[in-house]
Amino acid sequence: MAAMATCLIGLGSNLGEPDQNLDAAAAHLEKWDGAKQLHASDWVQTEPVGGPEGQSSFANGALRLETDRSPREVLEKLFETEQTLGRERRTRWGPRTVDLDLLLYDDLRLVEEGLTVPHPWMAIRRFVLQPAVQVAADMIHPEIGWTIGRLWENLQAANYIAVAGVSPGPVQETIATAVKSAGAILISAPANVESRPLENIKFPEALAGKSSKSSHFFFVSDFWKDKPVAEDPTPNLVVALENSVNLSEEQAREQENLYARLRKSGPFLFLDATDHDRLQHDLAAAISGMRSNT
Repeated sequence: MAAMATCLIGLGSNLGEPDQNLDAAAAHLEKWDGAKQLHASDWVQTEPVGGPEGQSSFANGALRLETDRSPREVLEKLFETEQTLGRERRTRWGPRTVDLDLLLYDDLRLVEEGLTVPHPWMAIRRFVLQPAVQVAADMIHPEIGWTIGRLWENLQAANYIAVAGVSPGPVQETIATAVKSAGAILISAPANVESRPLENIKFPEALAGKSSKSSHFFFVSDFWKDKPVAEDPTPNLVVALENSVNLSEEQAREQENLYARLRKSGPFLFLDATDHDRLQHDLAAAISGMRSNT
């Protein structure tokens, strides 16, 4: 008998009757002989994030279940369920009848064609964590090392993202545009940042009061190399900019060292620094997905 694994699945819908679509998806999975002890969250109403403008609001939810099937088999069942309920994949983050994502599979870390576990965006999306915390608060994100409950608490206090990379270059303009489009405030690194001890790199005094976790301001800093890890206050998210071109051997080593540090600093997100259009879109989406609607 195959060993049982605990899965966390995210659900979303904003076409037709979203609540009924999620009901149908949960019922379809409940009948699957690969799903045991299935627990469903409440369906929550959320605003669309990152996709085309003009979308309707979403119904989102989460399912926790036990299974003896492989991650690939679970994913195939999710795809089958989407197709059964009329899902059409046309636009990235666009409207959908039903969307099912495999978020966690025990403590597995897996990157394959068409399958990444844990889901790379789950730790910073309110519409994912709000229902997930109802059924899986104790499950641990295996890359970050935090429980779903702690990740949700982090978003409740979120007002600060740090962007980290080896060499700013022209990507700084892209970051500034993304920050502005998301309605956040950009804090640029001081000109003499390289000469200052890491522990002394903090928010500018003029913004210190506004950086309170209870404020409605949302900040994004562009400190580079390992600076974000040492900042005060601690970032709710560190965005690591991956650059695979035009790096010297020394810069490539610095980048790998940076990635190793970021994986120990709390929630992180890796974005491609060489595709400026995608970077601008995804950074703005990360800010919008984290911040409170209140």
